[in-house]
Amino acid sequence: MRSTLAVSFIVGSAMSALGLAQAGELGATDARAALIWAPFMLLGYAASGQLRRRLAESGMRHAVLTFCVVSAVVILIRALLP
Repeated sequence: MRSTLAVSFIVGSAMSALGLAQAGELGATDARAALIWAPFMLLGYAASGQLRRRLAESGMRHAVLTFCVVSAVVILIRALLP
């Protein structure tokens, strides 16, 4: 599951960045924020290899699915509210 999520996040992030750049909405502040957060992303990826051995697979599956549902609901609400 870890590799699937990693690919999804990488592709999604790249598509978002390209879309923002095409719309002229990707500025220096955004690039600076990306550079600031990049080390934390790499640290999380490195830690995930060690943590996956300690977490129950069924519990992780439920946590990921819950996160996905909550995220989707929040996105829908934000898109529908003015």
